[in-house]
Amino acid sequence: MTRNLIVLALAFMAISVYGQDSPESIVLYDPIFWKDDLKLKSEQCDEIRAVNIEYYEKILDTYEESANDRRELSRAILQCSAERSNQIWQIFSPRQRKKWMKLWHERYSEVGNDG
Repeated sequence: MTRNLIVLALAFMAISVYGQDSPESIVLYDPIFWKDDLKLKSEQCDEIRAVNIEYYEKILDTYEESANDRRELSRAILQCSAERSNQIWQIFSPRQRKKWMKLWHERYSEVGNDG
């Protein structure tokens, strides 16, 4: 259980660093939470769930292989996060991509500017 928490914490740290480049086209959060807003089809939700499962399995595998090498673990998490983001981005239709960017700007672009 502790191992899973450590891996998740490292994943979120790596994702937060990764997300600083071009946030609106990077899928950091699970879009299924916004399935109604995005008008995701059930097939798309299934595809996204499969991508998420693969993502966390890769992170756990990497942790088991390189738990003592934090740099390698961080690098692998960044790579897995980029792959996950790209896969989910490809699942979105052009209209959903536009909506995702709008949601991002409405909900997250102002978070750091609150003061």
